[in-house]
Amino acid sequence: MSTEYQLTKGVRYLSSDTSTTYHTVDICEVNTSLKDAVPRFWIIYIHGGGWSDPNIQANSFRDIRDGLLREKRILAHVAGIAAVNYRLSGAPSEGRNARHPDHLEDVQHAIKFLDSKYEFGDRYILVGHSAGATLAFQFAMEQPSSALKKPLAILGASGIYDLRKLLNSIWPVVEYREEYVHMLESAFGAGGFTYGEYNEDSDGCGWDLASPAKATTYGSSWPNAQIAMLVHSSSDELVPLEQSTQFATVLESSLAPGAVCHTRFNLAGSHDDIWRKPEEMVRLILEAVMMLVGRSSS
Repeated sequence: MSTEYQLTKGVRYLSSDTSTTYHTVDICEVNTSLKDAVPRFWIIYIHGGGWSDPNIQANSFRDIRDGLLREKRILAHVAGIAAVNYRLSGAPSEGRNARHPDHLEDVQHAIKFLDSKYEFGDRYILVGHSAGATLAFQFAMEQPSSALKKPLAILGASGIYDLRKLLNSIWPVVEYREEYVHMLESAFGAGGFTYGEYNEDSDGCGWDLASPAKATTYGSSWPNAQIAMLVHSSSDELVPLEQSTQFATVLESSLAPGAVCHTRFNLAGSHDDIWRKPEEMVRLILEAVMMLVGRSSS
């Protein structure tokens, strides 16, 4: 491995008496010799997999990470790259029995662990795919805490931002119904509304309270925001494009003054192509980093 970076996999971010095999983070320190020379950013990735797929975890970020490390601008402006694992739902008999907000709390514990070790404060970008994008913006929804600073930027790829609308939008596809109901109920509990019907009278149900697109207070909950970026493929077969287009409208009207929402809805390929074929995601993360660099130097 190049001396420009050092990779450590499977680092526990909770104490041994409370942690599980899911409480780990892969950490790649970049150009440690530049530690005190220039202010640099961290990239922290949150994997998708519908809160439940044990085959899609932090290691799904490997090819994207490796692509980023081949970029000279990343080596110059990034201090580290991390990919977080968190507890999963969907199969209690196999130890996957997490229920919201467990997944989010794990991600927050991981960020707090990384910050305690590397002291980056708010100089980081959260990158999430699918359910990982949900988690990234759920963090942004919460009221600020002095114990953990929020990121300067979030990049959500093929994200799920309105849980109720997701289920209702796939409801006509009969073969998807059971899978999506199981995924969402395992992670968030029963929906509390009639599946297949989008009834505004059910606003305030548990799923809505966990849906980033239902929040309208990002100006106060994420006051240090500089960049929100939403990217999606129009060919996504699992999460409809409207999840991102409608959430973009929410962000554009509710982000803190000076923050901007960038959208890229012309991606190609299927839902998981964005991490299986890393070139596009590398380009998008690099774009977000360079936008932050530009803002920092202006």
